[in-house]
Amino acid sequence: MPYSNNVFINCPFDSKYRKIIERIIFVIEFYDLNTEMSETSSSAHDRLLEISNKIKNSRFTIHDLSRHKASKKGEFSRFNMPFELGIDFGCYQYLKSKNDKVIAILDSDPHAYDQHLSDMSGRDILYHNNDPDLLFKIIPTWLSKTTHKLYDSPKKIKGFYSAWIIDYKKALKKRGYDLRTISNLDIHQYKLILRAWLPLWKTSNGYIDP
Repeated sequence: MPYSNNVFINCPFDSKYRKIIERIIFVIEFYDLNTEMSETSSSAHDRLLEISNKIKNSRFTIHDLSRHKASKKGEFSRFNMPFELGIDFGCYQYLKSKNDKVIAILDSDPHAYDQHLSDMSGRDILYHNNDPDLLFKIIPTWLSKTTHKLYDSPKKIKGFYSAWIIDYKKALKKRGYDLRTISNLDIHQYKLILRAWLPLWKTSNGYIDP
């Protein structure tokens, strides 16, 4: 996919975040954009270099900073997300060919970032309140400001997603997966199945872009 169609997603990949990332990927792929994530395809690859290249080659980027606290005593907070945001901002700031990059910063609670990343104060942050379904509104609204195209309503997108989940579970069951553990399925596999489903579903349902 060309630079103009790539959307790099910088977010947690744990089970608690799974419902959010699945919806982000669905919305982006549904509207014919290409999701990119930090998936190392080979142990021989330099992970940081791979991430940096994906950020550089993506016009759109989404950074979720909501995991800024350790969840239990003795656990360390993880700084991968703000670090990758820093790489992205540097790319936007210092590479003239990338000054059309569009960056979205997500968080769960208003102004939490003021306490853990104060340098971002004054910027527009998009809040999902840990409610996965809010992404059906947040992502299209953010994209529309740059792409200048119409998107379906959050209610309609949620309906499309519901149809996808039904067929997704059928596809996994057909492949022998235990549906009680599908949240553990590799997110790359989720994306591949979604990409195969989208054109078939759109054709069979006569879907036309708004």
